[in-house]
Amino acid sequence: MIYNSFRSYLYEMTARDAIADIKKLKIPKDISKLSRSQAQQKCPEVLKFYDELIDTIRKSSYTKSIDFIDDIIKEPKLKFLLSLGFGGNFASLNLNINQAVLPVQTLVPTQNEIGLGESLDFIIGAAKNFKPANIDVCFDDEKTGVIIKRPIVTFNHNFIVDGHHRWSQIYITNPNANIKVINITGHLTVIALLKAIQSTIGSNTGNLNLKKVQGKNIFKISDNSINKYIKNNITETAIEHLDKYYTEPVEDLYQNVLQLKYNTPHVSSFDREYMPQTSKDTDLFKDLDNGIETL
Repeated sequence: MIYNSFRSYLYEMTARDAIADIKKLKIPKDISKLSRSQAQQKCPEVLKFYDELIDTIRKSSYTKSIDFIDDIIKEPKLKFLLSLGFGGNFASLNLNINQAVLPVQTLVPTQNEIGLGESLDFIIGAAKNFKPANIDVCFDDEKTGVIIKRPIVTFNHNFIVDGHHRWSQIYITNPNANIKVINITGHLTVIALLKAIQSTIGSNTGNLNLKKVQGKNIFKISDNSINKYIKNNITETAIEHLDKYYTEPVEDLYQNVLQLKYNTPHVSSFDREYMPQTSKDTDLFKDLDNGIETL
């Protein structure tokens, strides 16, 4: 790949460059079965392109890398080539994946947006599929961990990778709850892991399924607006269930939201639309367990 000086300075190729250049390469049909050393001997030009592809993702900012991945996976050859390092033979780092139970208060979001309605409607009865029993679930046995739909995904027992709104729903309902998680452990940064997960999803599915936050952001909206939202939308059915656990359900929920808002550290300024949607890839955890290219 020959870059002009400006692009070399940025350490990145564009999606247009990648698509144009991959079409010139003759990729061996058996490349997914080759080791890196075998690929170096049989198809060095393909391996060189693969390395440049990975280097672009590695050296780009997180948001730029996700935009890049989202563009290149529309080209089948690039999607295939990317897969070689994520659950494929070119992987260079093993991860450990297991289930765990963690306190909701100790978890750190990796996105800077938590939807007010997406978090509260589940509790206060404003959701179309509101199930009062879900309130009780948040106070279940602490040893097993609370699950809403499915476990959330965490990294190194600390950072939330996917499931921010399931986490916020449980946190606001019961800040003392423990939550069941699928935890990924590895010796890399959380940003590198997020890139690797998005690369894996993209190479497997051809679609990152990026999703924007709905409504107001808890971290940005005023405290008074949060209080009004609860008072204006909470239902009698929700209050009846919350009465089992709180003497003043409206005020106590409000205080729980403030606790989440002000006591939760952030590791990034990434919008929700750049975050992984892990449930969209049924092969994700198997591939991560097989190994990833470090990004």
